Amino acid sequence: MSLPHLGLAGLAVYLVLLFVIAEVARRARRSFTPADHFLAGRELGMFVLFLTLYATAYSGNSLLGYPGEAYRRGFSWIMATGFMMAIVVVFHALVPKLRPLAVTHGFVTPGDWVRHRFRGEPGGRALLLASW
Repeated sequence: MSLPHLGLAGLAVYLVLLFVIAEVARRARRSFTPADHFLAGRELGMFVLFLTLYATAYSGNSLLGYPGEAYRRGFSWIMATGFMMAIVVVFHALVPKLRPLAVTHGFVTPGDWVRHRFRGEPGGRALLLASW
């Protein structure tokens, strides 16, 4: 088997596995609510949540953004990595206060928090409309 055929066979196996996993996940759904879709029914552990947030925040920057920008601007741009890591620190500072509120009120998206927080404030109606 030549290398192109081997690559196509690998891609086919990957796609079949992807469809099998998707079907298993579809059958495992308990409800068809936004919370079930976006938050996996609120049943993921903290470790999985951390890895998900880390991958979301850093994969694009680490693989595409930083290397090209460091090449273009030079070594000084490497310091931007530290600023990206600061996001994790801020996240861990906010989560202890935000999580109990999110669980109590059933927040699914950041827009849910905006609606809750600014409901009675002057100008809050404009924020409510902007978060929809």
